[in-house]
Amino acid sequence: MSAVAMPRRHGAPDSERAALLATLPRPMQRLIAALASGVNPQAIDIFGSRVTGLARTGSDIDLILVIPGAKVDIDTRKEAGAITCNSHVGADVLLVTEAQFKARTAAPLSFLGSIKPKQVF
Repeated sequence: MSAVAMPRRHGAPDSERAALLATLPRPMQRLIAALASGVNPQAIDIFGSRVTGLARTGSDIDLILVIPGAKVDIDTRKEAGAITCNSHVGADVLLVTEAQFKARTAAPLSFLGSIKPKQVF
């Protein structure tokens, strides 16, 4: 089976995102596609063991959804939670605005600054 098709977004080149996405199990690829479609984030980044190469069979997936706008509203959080729950995939999903993402990844002592996320959408 081929990888789930993802539309072009800002950030990492298509080839890098496609290569990273192809390393994920199909249920995780489907979760990312469902979140991209249902929540419509500006970007989806992956971090943790799936990026560092330390993932084992049964490891979860850690995702950051970069949401457009000044804040992440409750309906967006609920939708992301429902999609994740219904996927039956072990996943940690963090929702942040673009401003929060930029500020926190620029601060090396912050959580986002320390995890070195990679964009998949």
